[in-house]
Amino acid sequence: MRDYDDALRMDPNDSSAHYNLGLIDEQIGDRPRAIAEYTGAIRTQPDNADAYLRRGVLFLDAGRFDQAVTDFTRVHELRPKDPWSLANRGISYAWLHASEKAERDFAAVRAIDPANPVLLRGEALLDINAGNLKAAIGNLTAALKIDPRDAWSLRMRAQVFKQLGNYENFRADEQQLNRMSTISTGKVAHG
Repeated sequence: MRDYDDALRMDPNDSSAHYNLGLIDEQIGDRPRAIAEYTGAIRTQPDNADAYLRRGVLFLDAGRFDQAVTDFTRVHELRPKDPWSLANRGISYAWLHASEKAERDFAAVRAIDPANPVLLRGEALLDINAGNLKAAIGNLTAALKIDPRDAWSLRMRAQVFKQLGNYENFRADEQQLNRMSTISTGKVAHG
């Protein structure tokens, strides 16, 4: 980290140093600083698609959906064949209840990368918005088959099971989330 700080002292317009500091800040959980670093990378290199994508994901995670849409749209302009920008923009639209726009993005992702796990998450979110909870469980389960450590899909599926009154599956998903959290934080569960 110090090397990147030194690089920025020597050249405050070093887009790569800003971007790499953003990655480090993101890894240690300092999301506001990561957003600021990605913004610095973009300011010094306006065509830095990776910085837009990373910042967009942070905006999405923070519930700043309009800002996420803006960043993912810019990535799509810079890299029209990138399925990740479209999938994440589709999820942002789904959170904004802009279903037609979300479905348009998901259709484009299906044409580029039909096995994209973000696509399944987005379709599950559209299902939840439409009240089709059983279809949401199907999409979230499919996403978990691709990536069993997908905490977002597991958390959403647990919530849907709870809404359906399926407390056995809700508790099983919650227990799995707790195990994943224990492993990722390095805590050892006793008992």
